[in-house]
Order: sequence, then structure tokens, then C-alpha cells
Amino acid sequence: MSLFFDSSTLISMAITCSLPLLRKLKQSYDGKFYITESVYGETISRAMQSLRFRYEGYRVKELIDDKIIEVYPDKHLAGDINELMNTINHTYFAEGKPLNIVQLGEMSAIIAGFEEKTDAIAVDERIARLLIENTDLLKPWLEHKLHTKVTINEETMKKWFPRVSNKFVPLRSAEFAVTAWKKGIFGDNKDVLYGLLWALKFAGCAITEQEIDFYMKKSTHQNGQ
Repeated sequence: MSLFFDSSTLISMAITCSLPLLRKLKQSYDGKFYITESVYGETISRAMQSLRFRYEGYRVKELIDDKIIEVYPDKHLAGDINELMNTINHTYFAEGKPLNIVQLGEMSAIIAGFEEKTDAIAVDERIARLLIENTDLLKPWLEHKLHTKVTINEETMKKWFPRVSNKFVPLRSAEFAVTAWKKGIFGDNKDVLYGLLWALKFAGCAITEQEIDFYMKKSTHQNGQ
């Protein structure tokens, strides 16, 4: 069993000081938490060069130093990663120009996930999540966000869609927060969960107000924590 983290989930959790939840959750997960070398570069190496994000970078690095998260080598996958990234980035067009909608880190997590036969990929960024979970919603979402018509290169899409669509369980930082609540990690104050879900949303997690309300209604503690 394994789970790969994209940069977006780790960044959301670092900003909201909720990375310690991964220490608790790892205790009951019979598998490995991974980030690729590319994600390491985005969340740690790059953060170390920034005054704004340096502290968050160190917080993620602590999890690696303590073996909570392991770094997965991806240099040998560079060709496949770049091919998938370039293909997806030449699928959606606005005003005749291709839209660069995916980045190196998330593509490396997907390709490494194929190789490792991973159970899930943790990704907070909406576009990558829709590529995995519901591609039909991506075009209208892009049109709404860009306020312009978006067209699809169907031939290009055929090259990546069967490989990516519904091949993983996509998880967000919000799902880790809800799981932590169910395991009793927050104690009995459910308002802590509510506050964290909103904090994660403001930090970049692609979760709607309706989804937060749904989680709050459904979230109860589970036995055998």
C-alpha cells in the first residue's frame, strides 16, 4: 500500500499548521507515504529559497527527516512525466492557445503512482483532481474561470485520458482532516474540524462550502481509534 502526495496538499497543510495530523494518521496506515523528487523540489528546495515559504518548507522536511514521508526517486521517469505533462497541456485551448493546466510535481506523482501501483494520490489543486476524478467537469470549469470558450483537442486527449481517468483515489487535505476527526485526534470539539476545513479552503484546498457542510453533517467519531 502507498499514497503519493502532490505539492498542493502539503502546502495547504503546512500553511494551516496541520502537518502533525500526518504523524498521527501514519500510525494507522499500513503503507508508505511518498513524495517524488520533483515534489520535494517544489515544496522544500524551492521553499528554502523563499522568505515567505521557508518555514513551511522546513515543516515538511521534518516529516521526511522523521521517516513519516519518504522521497520516491523519479529521475528515471522524467521522459514519461514530461510526455504526460506536455500532452495534457496541449489538450485544452483558449483563444487558439494551449492552456498549461498541469505542473511537474502533480504529473510526477501520477507517473510514480503508476509504477508503484499506488492506492491514492493526495492533491488539493482542482484541475489535477478533475483530471483524475471527473474530466467532464474540467472544460466548463475552465470556461467559467477564464471567462472564455475552451476547446478540446480530442486526438490529444485520447493519448492520456484512458491512463489517468479514475485510475486513483484522489484525496485532499480536507479528507485527511475529516479522517483525523473520525479517529478522535481533535478530541470532542467538532468546531475544530469546521475551522480547519475552512482554513484549508482558504489555503488552497479545492473544497466548496457545500462539501464542508456535508462533511460536518456526516462526521462522527469511529470506534477502535
